[in-house]
Amino acid sequence: MPRRRIESVQTTTRSLALSGAALTLVVGGAQAAQDGSFDAPPMSITERLDMLERDNQLLREEVRTLRAEDAESWMTEARTAEIRALVGDVLEDSATRTSLQDSGAMAGWSPDRGFYLRSADNRFSLQFSGLLQARYMWSRTSSAGFTNTGDNDPSPRLPNNDYGFDLPHTRLVFQGHVFEPGIRYYLRTQFSPVSVGEVGGSSVNGQSFGALDLLDAYVAFDLDNQWTVRFGQFKLPFARESLISVQNLLSAGRSTVDQLMGIGRSQGIELSTQGNDISWAVAVSDGGQDNLLAGISNNSGYFPVGTNATNTPYDLHQSNFAFTTRLEYKLTGDWSEFSEMTSPIGEASGTLLGLAAHYQMGGQPSDFGFGGTQYAGNAGNNEWITVTGDATFNFGGATFYAAAYYSNTETKWSRSTDPNPPGTPSVAGTTNLMGLLLQGAMYITPKWEVFARYEYIDPITQPRINPYDNSPPVKFSPTSIATLGANWYLDGQDLRLNFQLAYSLNEVTPVSATPNNGFRPMFQATSQFVVSAQFQLQF
Repeated sequence: MPRRRIESVQTTTRSLALSGAALTLVVGGAQAAQDGSFDAPPMSITERLDMLERDNQLLREEVRTLRAEDAESWMTEARTAEIRALVGDVLEDSATRTSLQDSGAMAGWSPDRGFYLRSADNRFSLQFSGLLQARYMWSRTSSAGFTNTGDNDPSPRLPNNDYGFDLPHTRLVFQGHVFEPGIRYYLRTQFSPVSVGEVGGSSVNGQSFGALDLLDAYVAFDLDNQWTVRFGQFKLPFARESLISVQNLLSAGRSTVDQLMGIGRSQGIELSTQGNDISWAVAVSDGGQDNLLAGISNNSGYFPVGTNATNTPYDLHQSNFAFTTRLEYKLTGDWSEFSEMTSPIGEASGTLLGLAAHYQMGGQPSDFGFGGTQYAGNAGNNEWITVTGDATFNFGGATFYAAAYYSNTETKWSRSTDPNPPGTPSVAGTTNLMGLLLQGAMYITPKWEVFARYEYIDPITQPRINPYDNSPPVKFSPTSIATLGANWYLDGQDLRLNFQLAYSLNEVTPVSATPNNGFRPMFQATSQFVVSAQFQLQF
């Protein structure tokens, strides 16, 4: 109740009290009126005092009630004002700290950026991260084989059992922006072990020891909220498994199908966009990495396309034209959920479909290549057409992935590892390959996940070796591999243990071998299995 009302009541009370005091001065008789007449005889003083006492008591009770109500209301308003002031101070302090964090020179670590440095005006930033994978692997074949063709080859036999420790992926990553957040840079390097089982390994550069290889190096410009252009060296937009970082895969490494039929990295320029449901990228480059017949992974020397464009000079181009494009359609879910090949418990469901194609054409390079590799043949341009399609289904605790590949090459010239080129192509003709990959996973606890994978490669058409001297086609039997494994996520992908058993249901030839997966080239072995345990740390 407002204070004016209380003050009015108090004034009335004081007036009544004064009137009562005045009445006590009347001793007896009648009180004279202003017109000189006399009223009826007054009440006794005792009666008047009793009446005034009752009135005063009623007024006191009303005043106390009004004061209590007013005090309660005032205390509530005061408390509310104090709380509001306190909240305002906290928010102001938080805003000040955020402002200092955003505008001041900062250094630290965060889950989404890793270690970082940033200028006071946020025009420049640097983020640093790394990956370490340490592995123990044991590979066993059903019988010993030869390193080359023929039973009379003097090359030593490969052992039935091969085992040991290695570091399949040891990487450093530097990224950030310059001048503004829309101008970004990315640099990724890898300490590659000896005889790395993929394009760019020791058999290409002639080294007999591990090296620091350049994987990615590009600058990206955000044209607006959805369009980006980048140039430099990067993964071509083709197979989804290739595009996922190796530390975010379901298994310890990439599948044999993806290693043989993917197109890897190249140097060029790419335009990409990503909307709410559609993602599209197109790249023009120096060509894909030729690993179709696994020539570099085991030094067999079969290169039906003959390109390895990573970190090469401009005058060593191996393709006249190369074009790659990928389209993705997200039916449900969020784009961030598809940055890895697993779907943890509690994550929303999502479905992603992808389709990609690559075409390149190139003539014989003008020099003799690099790393001691020679070139042979001069009959026209090589052509390579390859397509892939994939589907990803995330269920928030389980996931399923399927991918299909098809590759066609027409070889007119090829590289040869022979130091004395015979003057004819070492490989010529048509190569048609088909690949299939199926894999699924399920979490049995929030930190434990089990998975299974099956992959198959079918050589529909095989090229010939030195076709002018009636050499036989490249030995390439169908490849069929089954894998069972488990992941223990101690701290998500940042700290993970992987255990898996892979089994080849048939012979693994030199052109289908992927030694970095444990599958060695064996000519007389009918089966092979690989057991591995891998520890992963990324920061």
